[in-house]
Amino acid sequence: MTRRTRTGDLPSLRHANRLRVLRELQFVGPVPQAELARKTGLSPASVSNIVADALRAGLVNVTEGVRGRRVKLVSLSPSLGLAAGIAVDHRHLTVVVGNLSSQVLHAATAPIPSGADPAAVIEIAARVTEEGVATAGKGQQLVSVGLTIPTPVASRPDGDLSVIRRATAPGWWEMLPAEWVASRFGAPACIDNEANAAALAEWSLGAGSGCSDLLYVQVGDGVGAGLILDDRMYRGAGGFAGEIGHIVLDPDGPLCRWGHRGCLEALSSVPAVLDAARVTCPDVSTLAEVIARAEAGDPGCAQALTDAGAAIGRALAMAVNLLNPQRVVIGGLLMAAEAIVMPEVRTAYTRGVLPSMVVSTELVVATLGSDAGALGALALAIQALPDVALLGSAVDS
Repeated sequence: MTRRTRTGDLPSLRHANRLRVLRELQFVGPVPQAELARKTGLSPASVSNIVADALRAGLVNVTEGVRGRRVKLVSLSPSLGLAAGIAVDHRHLTVVVGNLSSQVLHAATAPIPSGADPAAVIEIAARVTEEGVATAGKGQQLVSVGLTIPTPVASRPDGDLSVIRRATAPGWWEMLPAEWVASRFGAPACIDNEANAAALAEWSLGAGSGCSDLLYVQVGDGVGAGLILDDRMYRGAGGFAGEIGHIVLDPDGPLCRWGHRGCLEALSSVPAVLDAARVTCPDVSTLAEVIARAEAGDPGCAQALTDAGAAIGRALAMAVNLLNPQRVVIGGLLMAAEAIVMPEVRTAYTRGVLPSMVVSTELVVATLGSDAGALGALALAIQALPDVALLGSAVDS
């Protein structure tokens, strides 16, 4: 029996296929048409027609390239606008401005004054972003903003990740900073916590590239994680997935900031390492000093770092036994001591994880360093773009 195509089916299909191609170009351009067909699952002829239509509509650029032979390289048109990624930390913020193909055009950092409230932080971010757009934009508009902060972000009933709960900084409690950002910039905005954003960056651009299932762990002033499961960010029922720093490893251990004892964060975060090192070296004030003294042979500083690594390894074994991801990526400030910390991480991890998991799950160090949060915020901004921002006024005929 022959299936009849209902009126409207073909225009809807053309619309969906065009959008699929344009969404793919957000993260892979400039790319040969043949590769674009493989990535989208569409036929080469369909991709060729879509690219031709999009070129006429001003949505893409097509250039000649040579990759062994002359090919047509497709990328999103710069005229579609710019996106900004804003990563807020406890002491400073980083802003990257890029095009909708994820190419960074401008990056800058700015300090956050002690005690600054959310409105003041957003205003600093706005000023730095506006300077970046003016430098990189050549008259282009800012069409999307991503904001990441170092605290849990909950989802509202409508699914938006906009409500901050249990904030670590006064003034962020139950706030809706994404709405503030959207109002301040006149562009759609989205928000997530920094570990999720860094996970997204490492997955798309760094040490997690090519994985369908990834656990990213960030060890810095706090300890958090981001989960990519089946090629999608996993946030949990309320948006709080990834709080690996609150796995309790020692019920009689030191208190953490939420009143728990012996959680991973209380044992391995940078403040925890500094506290442990000061038992024998009371004058150390930075992680860099602890690392330098450990490398020079100071046993107390070396022990503070190796103990942190062992705690991380034990927690990772628990998480991997539960999730069995393809790859675990470890990043954050503590990885400045990679040579001292990682052997202890691997030893404790191998002791605690099932033997089969040692083979099926890779354990690697992040490659994007301190840029991960801002690059992840940019990726969030680009992913969150509404369809109309890519399709513009173009209509399927």
